[in-house]
Amino acid sequence: MRRITVIILITAVLIGPEIFHARAQQTGARQAAPLQSANSSVPDVNALAAIVFPGVKSAPSHFGVYLGHGLVLTNWHPWTLDGRVYTEADPPISPSRSVPVYDADGNTDPGEDLLTLTDCGDQWLPLADAGTDCAPFARVDGAGFVFPMAENAVNSDPVPVEALIYANRTHDIALFAVDAGTVEALGVQPAHLSLAPTGADHAVVIAYQGGDLIPATLPTGTPALLPREDGDRLGGPWRVPSLVLTTFDPLPHGGPVFDAESGDLIGLTWRAGDDDPASTWMTPAAVWGHALFAANDEINSAALSAVLAETVAAPVDGAPTVGDPLAPSLGNSGIDVLHTTLDLDFDLDSGTLHGVAALDMRATLHRLYTFTLDANGLEIERVTINNQDAPFAAKPLKLLIQLPEAVDYGTEFQIIITYHADLEPVQSPFMPYVRIGLYQSGEWVFALNQPDGASAWFPCNDHPGDRSTYDFRLRVPADLTAAANGTPLADTVHDDGTFTAHWRLDQPIATYLVVVAVGPYALVEDQTANGLPLRHYVYPDAADAGRAVFSYTDDTIPLFEDLFGPYPFDSYGHIIAPVSAAALETATLSLMPASLLDGSEEDSFPLMAHELSHQWFGDTVTPGTWADIWLNEGFATHAEWLALEERYGPQSAFAARTVSEEILTRGVWPDPMVDPAPTAMFTAISYDKGGWLLHMLRREIGDEVFFTLLHTYFA
Repeated sequence: MRRITVIILITAVLIGPEIFHARAQQTGARQAAPLQSANSSVPDVNALAAIVFPGVKSAPSHFGVYLGHGLVLTNWHPWTLDGRVYTEADPPISPSRSVPVYDADGNTDPGEDLLTLTDCGDQWLPLADAGTDCAPFARVDGAGFVFPMAENAVNSDPVPVEALIYANRTHDIALFAVDAGTVEALGVQPAHLSLAPTGADHAVVIAYQGGDLIPATLPTGTPALLPREDGDRLGGPWRVPSLVLTTFDPLPHGGPVFDAESGDLIGLTWRAGDDDPASTWMTPAAVWGHALFAANDEINSAALSAVLAETVAAPVDGAPTVGDPLAPSLGNSGIDVLHTTLDLDFDLDSGTLHGVAALDMRATLHRLYTFTLDANGLEIERVTINNQDAPFAAKPLKLLIQLPEAVDYGTEFQIIITYHADLEPVQSPFMPYVRIGLYQSGEWVFALNQPDGASAWFPCNDHPGDRSTYDFRLRVPADLTAAANGTPLADTVHDDGTFTAHWRLDQPIATYLVVVAVGPYALVEDQTANGLPLRHYVYPDAADAGRAVFSYTDDTIPLFEDLFGPYPFDSYGHIIAPVSAAALETATLSLMPASLLDGSEEDSFPLMAHELSHQWFGDTVTPGTWADIWLNEGFATHAEWLALEERYGPQSAFAARTVSEEILTRGVWPDPMVDPAPTAMFTAISYDKGGWLLHMLRREIGDEVFFTLLHTYFA
């Protein structure tokens, strides 16, 4: 389909009292006796806001609530239209206008600035620079709010929208700036946001179109995901948990739901049904309210800060999952691990390690009280938080920890966990053909974590969505070598015939990319032309073979820098491990099988190029969930072909693609590349399908645009 941009000239409209009842009258809805705010049992609230657009003559169908300080909160729906077109009361949602959750890392990531841009055909321009043929990603020009529950509001001019300052499609909320003085001169009393959880039969009142307050109750306190068929109908991956309201229909889209006793805002109505009362849902503030705290890390809005300071909250428990669609048991909500220090004392005779893990972390839920970490079979001895003993409960896969008291969003604290672990890998449901975790083979110890093996040897938030910097202190016998991610620092020698090797990684990585290795290694050192240190750890009798096979690194790092962008770490190298058929892109030190050194450099080159390219795509640009694993493996497979073409010529790359093509055409690969089956993550679906998609894209758009795309994606 060819995109057509439609621009409508719009004019102002005055809103009369009859407008607010028009929709209910037109649909023949059942009329219930409203509860008036004069009733002493009903809170005095008048913060209902109705969005109106110039040129739209029908009754408003989208509503919101005034939070004070010049901010109005609404549902997402109207702000995802193509350009300035507004032609129907319930417009379809446009997935192309999705804006991701703000990630609070201090960096502007792709998509976070869409709300300030316009699509001008061949380029994106800021709103201030856009011409009349440009389509804003956020359609707010000319929109305004009226406040039907406030005195004299119905017949007054709409309060203009000044800006859309935040939108979150996952949680179905949008936040607008208006002039606070103009709103409050109308007598509007702001609603205080409440994040306290609601229970079954919780009494609420709902602000209705005509300025009435409608009583309702919540039949359950357990949020339920929206039905799949409804998510499909709405055109996007909606996952906002909702509670069904028992009341009459229809209710306004985005109408505020107030606590019947306090008048606090506890939710918004969502996708009100005209025919079925059971299709009217409430999205609880207890679910989406925390997203406003996270958004303000980057928005840095004084108005939003003031609203959040007035928010009513109760202690909350971080969920023992982040809701990964492919691996729903992994990860933990409510925390962001910032730095991890691992003190590991290896006992090779008993096949165990004694560990002390210090995790510097930040609360990502407001009033966080308990949280979990992934801890697969670890023997937990003690947990402290800020040097105070903390209650904990060790489960088979999770470690539940209680803070001394509930902490505000953004509070930083340190947790120290003392534990024991076996030097024994575990079976993962996502990696059925190889065990993962920490291996021991005689004097050799090494970690192979992808995707969830790290938690079998240290407590962590074992999910790629949470990245941390690291310090490693590895205590081993004096005649062995110990290596880990990052840069080696000064060793500490002990009187008992052991020493502690200290390594540090200053760039944040996911837990599956962490590596430690112990053994009688020989170190082969080198550097690139611009001085990047290269360290290769090989068997003692394989130094010459390692030097020959790994010689490619000096040339391939600059090649990938030309193709992708600057190398993202402070060093690179390889660790040879006694594993027969596995390699892993562990950050700064790729883990390689011992068989790699048995062949020629040309035989080994594709695997080495694959793992090296992951330092860009996977180790630095890391998927938010495992459902996007092809963004790791497809890019690395394609990078192999690019490197082969550069080093050995086009025929070498053609031969590699031919092998990949045969794998795809001879096998049966029914799973989609995005969000495959959990056991299909590390198959040809992610590797070969992904590599071929990129190769076809290159042929479609041409080399110049394609390689600009790779640079832009990485940046």
